[in-house]
Amino acid sequence: MALTSSGQIKMSEINTELGVTSTTANSSLAGQSDGSVATINTNNPNPDRPNGAAPHLMSEFYSYDHSAGSGPSAGAYPTTGNQLWTGNQGTSLQTDTVDLSHVSYVGESVVGASGQFFFRFDSGASFRSDAQILSITYNTDAFFQTFSSGVTGIQTTSLTTNTTYNHSSGWIQVASGTTVGRWNQLNGTPASSGTGVNANALYYESSSSGNNKKVWLRFPSVTFLSNSVTIKSYGYGSDMGTLRFGVYIS
Repeated sequence: MALTSSGQIKMSEINTELGVTSTTANSSLAGQSDGSVATINTNNPNPDRPNGAAPHLMSEFYSYDHSAGSGPSAGAYPTTGNQLWTGNQGTSLQTDTVDLSHVSYVGESVVGASGQFFFRFDSGASFRSDAQILSITYNTDAFFQTFSSGVTGIQTTSLTTNTTYNHSSGWIQVASGTTVGRWNQLNGTPASSGTGVNANALYYESSSSGNNKKVWLRFPSVTFLSNSVTIKSYGYGSDMGTLRFGVYIS
């Protein structure tokens, strides 16, 4: 169990966290801090462990967890993405909040790890299936949003049908436009009638050969400071498909 993140910490509590008893021999703050008492677990982020250098401070042990693991293994969680919604959602804004540490995603905390958000859109059977993504909020107050500009590093696949995430191939840069069978950046309403709303968004163009595909979208790598992610999207269209979401840990 990690030590408190604020307030008073006793040397006996530090010893308990380090797995030793509070004796005179191991009650030196310097020894606790520099690894003489017990090897400091470097799986803790730098702010959550002592730096080993004088002057030694009790506060350097705030949030220290002697049993902290090395974090999640590299890979996609889950490989198919989890469903956010399916079918026609009307013109209402859809807001989904995801806990990346939940068993349906990574199954452990991602704090301190780096990775990329991804979506899989399973398009419907007609042109009325233009899904839109407005924003992703992560690390409490960081955003991917305002897609009227700034789509550098955001990538899409094109006319794909693979059900599982492929990190290494098939990716192209998202661009402004209305290209069929891929994610695009668009200011306004998609041209097809009865699908999409007026927004600055990333959107999938489902006309013609864009029907019945499984097309992926991914974002630039971030370092996670929180497990919570909030996604805002639209799914308006009588043949709307299914939007799925996941995370790739690098």
